Amino acid sequence: NEAASADYLIELIEKSHDSEINNELFKERARRGVVATEYEIDEQGIIHQVNLGRGEPEPDEDPDPLEFIVAFADINGIAMEGEKRMSEDVARLYIEKCQQEGEEPTEEGLQDFVNYQPVFIKSQLDDERMKPIIAYYFHHIEPAGQEKDNPVYTIMRKEYNPNIVNAYKKSRRLHNKPELLKGLGTAVRRADVIGLSEKLGEIIKHIKTS
Repeated sequence: NEAASADYLIELIEKSHDSEINNELFKERARRGVVATEYEIDEQGIIHQVNLGRGEPEPDEDPDPLEFIVAFADINGIAMEGEKRMSEDVARLYIEKCQQEGEEPTEEGLQDFVNYQPVFIKSQLDDERMKPIIAYYFHHIEPAGQEKDNPVYTIMRKEYNPNIVNAYKKSRRLHNKPELLKGLGTAVRRADVIGLSEKLGEIIKHIKTS
């Protein structure tokens, strides 16, 4: 869990001879960053990172942007790295899910997992969710000129939106054409994450979105 992960990270930091990170302030920031990745899944299957702040911070609050950075990177690799990360994440997370739940990996189970990806991408990265979180952690950064949005949001949208749109379209395609995933049974049954990731990558690469 996140608390154990934070403890392990602190142990690693304390072994470092670099005073820039091996100090009490950075260790506390690192701990809060890891704790910010904690999540719950609601009845619709939507992930909520419950320790992230939202909206306008209270006058006595001083939100640490590191919490947002760690939490965002923890579950949004596809947005940052594109479709290559999509195949890696789907393969790894599906096999991990089966192992955690004591289930045998199957093509049908993989398809169900893939069918959830459009919901995940849309629910995690839509403006309604992202803007209040960015506003909380970067409240001290004012919009420039005639801009209305926080500059951090503007930069992230410019950098990541093409990956997000492409991943959403390709995940919808996989959802609507289950025949695309036929023939992956051997890699799925063997829980071969690398092999499954490579095969998914080839499928995803050749999906047309226009």
